[in-house]
Amino acid sequence: MRGESALPLMLAMGLAVGACRRAEERTAKLPPPIQVPSAPKSPRDTIAQDTTLPPLDRTGLYSLIHTIPNYDEPITETSPNQAGWAIWMDGPTEYGVSVIRAKKGIYLTLDSLVGRDGGSARWMILDAIWRPEETDSLRFAYLCGNSPADANRAVMGMVVPQDSEWYRHVITAWRADSLTHRFVPISPVGLRCFNISYGAD
Repeated sequence: MRGESALPLMLAMGLAVGACRRAEERTAKLPPPIQVPSAPKSPRDTIAQDTTLPPLDRTGLYSLIHTIPNYDEPITETSPNQAGWAIWMDGPTEYGVSVIRAKKGIYLTLDSLVGRDGGSARWMILDAIWRPEETDSLRFAYLCGNSPADANRAVMGMVVPQDSEWYRHVITAWRADSLTHRFVPISPVGLRCFNISYGAD
């Protein structure tokens, strides 16, 4: 009787062992998991924000955030004078920086392309800061970096003018941050900025 009662148990154990072996064989035949590499850090954000620097001046400019200005209006003595350049693409969305000369001074806007009206681009303002006026001893420059190889259009600053292809004496600097969509101050130490006027004469 004892042997008879143990037989079903032995059969059940044998079936379980066989099932485990078949599962192991199927698992062994599966291809190894695909290793997805992590996304490389964007070169436009390699220059870290310097939190020890004073904040950028946005006095009176907060009301511009998320507005879509009409840059196609004729330039007059009372309307802003605007110029700008593209800085990066994020999927289908294009971003750019505009330099606005208003009655109270010059400010920069970080813009996102939201559509087109006929042949005119429509840009939404994401951030705006005041920029110092240029003088004989102070110039605005963009396309800056720690070396000419990593210079990009999202990094800009005020420089001491010199007759060379790259400005080496940067006084103050900031960049457009691709994550926060805001201008952030960065250290000017070691920066170089491209002289777009060099060799133009």
